[in-house]
Amino acid sequence: MKNFLLTVALGIFSTASFAQSYNSYYYDYKLLNPALAGNQDKHIITTVYAGFPSANYSSMYYGTYETSIPSSKSGVGARGHYQDLGVISSIQGGLFYSKQLSFNDNAGLRIGTQLTFNRQQIHYDRVRPIELSDPLILEDNGVTRSVNLDLGLLYYSRIANIGIGVKDFFENDEMFTQRVWSVIASREFNIAGSLKITPSLVYLTDSDDYRFDVNSIFEIKTWILIGGGYSIREGDDDVTASAGLNVKDWVQIIAHVYASSSQKRFYSDDRVEVILRANIPHRKKATKAVGE
Repeated sequence: MKNFLLTVALGIFSTASFAQSYNSYYYDYKLLNPALAGNQDKHIITTVYAGFPSANYSSMYYGTYETSIPSSKSGVGARGHYQDLGVISSIQGGLFYSKQLSFNDNAGLRIGTQLTFNRQQIHYDRVRPIELSDPLILEDNGVTRSVNLDLGLLYYSRIANIGIGVKDFFENDEMFTQRVWSVIASREFNIAGSLKITPSLVYLTDSDDYRFDVNSIFEIKTWILIGGGYSIREGDDDVTASAGLNVKDWVQIIAHVYASSSQKRFYSDDRVEVILRANIPHRKKATKAVGE
């Protein structure tokens, strides 16, 4: 019975993890590649809810903070994450660090890492009634803990940004974690001053599965955000869309608004995703006038 429960849990958990837990992940690529953490001269706070409000089997909450340290050409950040998938729930924390290595004013490398801490629990009582004398419960309370590492490398230039990352470098069967490799290529286009388009290509793979995504973010007149993605995973495809507002580049509110029917094969009700982000520019040091 225990092996059966673990098999079911593994299937649910690995599927959700491989999908990066929510569709609008392309607004926050540092989750795949920590080299992107703290690459802007701002204090950036991001909070996300993703799940099915009418059901108990899927919900995720996470928040991140990141900022740059211009004096050392580096970036730092932190992440808190709670996810409940019915059979399995997890609480995670992470610390980001990235370092910029410039070739010239327009090109260079960024290297990054995220040290992660994870507490995971299998909820046997959500599968069948629990008896205190059950040897399965006496043997194992379903709680496991682990420490892991994400790594990332990014080449940036005026032409394109190309990054390679690895999540959960140390595979752990007890935690149901597999090493996931990612390749991200993106470029920003400014058109007529009123439209900015940032398309990106993402390839993800682990030892059992692969996924290829084509994503894009459209920023219209600096305050309207429209995002979209097309995903192929072992012959199955999915189309998603999001929309939001960019309030004076200080606050972003983004909501997932559409998913094709291929995603809804797994769930009968609609998925909700909301991103709230605050961008607080660094304070500029006051300069003294000549003669003061």
